[in-house]
Amino acid sequence: MTLNIAGMSVYSNFYGLKKGDQLLRELSELLVSEIKEGHVYYNKDDRFLILTVAEGIDEKIKEIHEKFVNLAKNKAVDLQFSLYQILDDDQNIMMITQRANQAMKEIGLDRRVYVKKYDPAVEEDLEESYFLNNFSRAMTEGCLTA
Repeated sequence: MTLNIAGMSVYSNFYGLKKGDQLLRELSELLVSEIKEGHVYYNKDDRFLILTVAEGIDEKIKEIHEKFVNLAKNKAVDLQFSLYQILDDDQNIMMITQRANQAMKEIGLDRRVYVKKYDPAVEEDLEESYFLNNFSRAMTEGCLTA
């Protein structure tokens, strides 16, 4: 799962970087204490990557979300979760992360939605963007000619 702190830059601008850093630390501590089976990694752009068991994850997300709302004490920031269930044939952490991030993009700026699960519709978008990105690169590098 990936977790994004929506509105973090606004929070830091309004309350100051020190308060923003404090909120990040408190969220990190909350995640580590709540995710008993798995690992929590801080990623760039105020995102976390969480590898954990799928059983009970919906309830765990709800608990984390409620605790964060109490921690933040305002509506300027919120959490957004994207979920991807790792399959037996998934070997590449980059693809796993990309799929979770693709589900995050589906949330966008809609603050009414805070959880999005990866699904086949997202896969189609991912395959299309993969093709377009690699096609453009192949043209640029001269692998293909017009």
